[in-house]
Amino acid sequence: MCGVAGLLHFDGRPADAAVVRAMTDTLAHRGPDDSGVFTSGPAGLGHRRLSIIDLSPAGRQPMANEDGSVLVTYNGEIYNFPELKKELQDAGHHFRSNTDTEVIVHGYEEWGLDCVHRFNGMFAFGLWDDKKQQLWLVRDRMGVKPLFYAALPDRILFGSEIKAILAAPDAPRDMDIEALALYLQLNWMPAPRTLLARVRQLEPGEHLVAGASGNIRKTRYWDLEFREGGRRSEREWIDELGARLEESVRLRLVSDVPFGAFLSGGADSSAVSWFMARNMREKLKTFSIHFGEPTYDEDEYARAVAASIGAEHHQTRVTADLAAALPDIVRHAEEPTADSSMVAVYYLARETRRHVTMVQSGDGADELLAGYETYQAHYIHRLMRAMPRFVRRGALAALVNSMPVS
Repeated sequence: MCGVAGLLHFDGRPADAAVVRAMTDTLAHRGPDDSGVFTSGPAGLGHRRLSIIDLSPAGRQPMANEDGSVLVTYNGEIYNFPELKKELQDAGHHFRSNTDTEVIVHGYEEWGLDCVHRFNGMFAFGLWDDKKQQLWLVRDRMGVKPLFYAALPDRILFGSEIKAILAAPDAPRDMDIEALALYLQLNWMPAPRTLLARVRQLEPGEHLVAGASGNIRKTRYWDLEFREGGRRSEREWIDELGARLEESVRLRLVSDVPFGAFLSGGADSSAVSWFMARNMREKLKTFSIHFGEPTYDEDEYARAVAASIGAEHHQTRVTADLAAALPDIVRHAEEPTADSSMVAVYYLARETRRHVTMVQSGDGADELLAGYETYQAHYIHRLMRAMPRFVRRGALAALVNSMPVS
């Protein structure tokens, strides 16, 4: 991942490169390989780079078009960038790098704001058009990459993380009490809110245009739609899901750095790892964690899957004494969260980074395919309500209470 940050003044003040650099420096953990700052008039862009494609200095950001009138700071990957690059070159655009980043600036030149509809990938970026004196903030369709902003009377601040915004002088820090109440009720913070009243998330599938005069326009450019695809057999649905999943995994293997996979042994990460192993020339490296608690430990499943696909498997054990890292984990989380798995994922990511730079994982599949036990329990609850009360509170309660915690 990379880190993006920046600002635009509405009162005519020139952007201070030192302020943009301070904002950008808070994101050094996201991009340890390089950094860059750009200012022009009221606008400033900053970037921290984790080099993935085109590791040369030509990939440095913020990145400009041919005449320097369009610049972008970008976090993510555009998987169809080779096809877009060829189309843009045929239209007369000149490229100085082999990065997917440069497709954004030339794509914007060629197609304007509509270029976002051509990007197949995950991304968050800020683009400055010097001729139009206009800042464009964009977040990908599913919100894989984060992007926060604070729209204030005299300026707009943005960053991959809230801490970048707070690094700006006089950044607003007043609390959103309603957001806190939502967190206490839901155990998570629903977008676009954050715990800070004047810091918001750009939501998935949204973009925001801010002019130097202070006018701001936020628009949803994409939303998820479900349409019945006609009558198909179960086999046909399974085949299409498999084909789309394999294509998705294959597209995400474009990289100039070593690749691996988080493997828990569940159906989601196992499927991703299997498709990765099918589409990689080198041996896949897989990574998992285990707890030493049999009722929660999935280590045996992860090892079995790794062995079946011929992967080089690495394991990390998480123990109670590792709670000493909680302050650092909280700092990276930025906002309150009730997801205790972040402790394990923190250690998994830290150990994985010793071996590879990029990983794929199965995150999100349980939400998409209703795989959580919580979802299954919804249907079981309906069945239980149909039973007589004395059955529910008698033999059935005793049976449930005898089961393992997990």
